[in-house]
Amino acid sequence: MISNNKGFSLIELSIALIVIGLMTGTAIELYRLQQKQRFLDNNANSFAILDRVMKDFYFENNRYPCPADLTKSTADDDYGEEDCTSANPVLIGGVPFKNLKIPASVALDSWSHKITYAVTKAQTVAPLTAPGAITVLELDRLDSTIVNTFPNIHLVFVSHGEDAFGAFSAEGVPVEPCAAVPTRESENCDGDNTFFLSSNRARSYASDNTLYDDQTPTTHWDSLPARIWAYSGVDSNDIFSNPSYVIGVGNRDPDQNISLDVNGDVRATGATPGNGTADISQLCTVDGNNCFASEVIAGAGIKCDLASDPSKSLLMSGIAHADTLCADNDLAARISAGMLTGTCPAGKYVMGIDAGGIICTP
Repeated sequence: MISNNKGFSLIELSIALIVIGLMTGTAIELYRLQQKQRFLDNNANSFAILDRVMKDFYFENNRYPCPADLTKSTADDDYGEEDCTSANPVLIGGVPFKNLKIPASVALDSWSHKITYAVTKAQTVAPLTAPGAITVLELDRLDSTIVNTFPNIHLVFVSHGEDAFGAFSAEGVPVEPCAAVPTRESENCDGDNTFFLSSNRARSYASDNTLYDDQTPTTHWDSLPARIWAYSGVDSNDIFSNPSYVIGVGNRDPDQNISLDVNGDVRATGATPGNGTADISQLCTVDGNNCFASEVIAGAGIKCDLASDPSKSLLMSGIAHADTLCADNDLAARISAGMLTGTCPAGKYVMGIDAGGIICTP
């Protein structure tokens, strides 16, 4: 029996191998880029936590914490505790996670290296009044020019990236010496008061002096943290909201043009139930339009004016369109003659008057 089976030629096998190689190389590169982005995202999450707990520490102590000693290991009792002994104008070390009351893992970056924390020495003493002593620079990776300078920064956090130049391990051991760092990354580990901002504009993975894979938060601590709520300073029982914040009640996305955006009901209760007051200057529809002054309802000058419309009486029958509704002379005469009478059912009350009589609440 004659077999007609054919195999692949060398040319066909070569083409197949080339295609497989191209597909594999692309897949590997995509995985590598996704992994880098995942590490950057993890660091950003840690920076967000540090930003929040640093503000909490400031609100509680009226100062910033000193850095922890980078060379301490998990075997040391003071591992992760602040160390204020240095007299340098800018203190540089690790995140004092014990003082910040956070897990030790938050003080490590995506590669399990200690996040560097630098802070103005004078701002670690309460009350915090001194200006920041740190300068942050934004660099352009293409031509190495400095495109932005941010002076008087209070503090900064730095992850030394995957290459770990200038980083310390979780056990306090230097991973890669700062002396061997390319020019750009040396700025974040040379011990001075100047740091490079880690923006997409500065990031470079080239294997030369333009290499820069460090990461810092995108926000700058150039002013003191502000509470959303604070004591008024006039009466210890009174608090007020920071005008820099927009507050949403029952609303995760409050209108940025409104100081207090409430999704729900508002109740004002006084010392005696039902006797609460709410001071309101204007009442508007939900979209912020059709506003009218609250004096139209509660003001001392609300009244019908014969001078504006002689056909109307001095009897006000309601309020609409930010103005009074005045009864015509015929309706006023009927009321005066006792011809317009009536009562509302139990639980209802009079809300207006029209030609047919009184109008009760629904």
